[in-house]
Amino acid sequence: QARMTEAAEVERFEQAAHLRDAMRTVEALRDRQQKLATAQLGDRDVFGLKRGPSGVVVLVFLMRGGRVVERIELASNAEAAPATDRDALEAALQQFYEDRIPPPEIHVPEAVEDEEAVEEWLSGLEGRRIRLIVPHRGDKRALVDLATRNAELSYRTRFNEITAAHFDALET
Repeated sequence: QARMTEAAEVERFEQAAHLRDAMRTVEALRDRQQKLATAQLGDRDVFGLKRGPSGVVVLVFLMRGGRVVERIELASNAEAAPATDRDALEAALQQFYEDRIPPPEIHVPEAVEDEEAVEEWLSGLEGRRIRLIVPHRGDKRALVDLATRNAELSYRTRFNEITAAHFDALET
């Protein structure tokens, strides 16, 4: 800021404007970084789901310390897939946390059938309160939407390859 003032005093207005703009950019980036760090603090798992005629894909982002540290995909074909999204989500939660420690918050795209019972079961695994949350707006909803888009992409990739293989076999 001192350099900007000095440049303005000796009538180097263009340089002063450049320094002012650079200072504003640095401040904006700093503010954005602080906002993101605040929004992402904590441990949580974020679930995304895609169910279709070929089967179901559930994608889980494991967030630790505010960062995605792992991406895990669960999938089943049409014969083994539950009939509804809620059933698929509940089955995925049970399967996923059979051998994993749940974080304090689990974000899901929609409510499961018996939310209280699932929360009670999850809380019993770790001996502390675990909450299932269906975020509706903001950064948390954006993460669920991102996990859902990733599940949709995985679904297309996984089941289109299988469909193509079946088509090739029939053609042969």
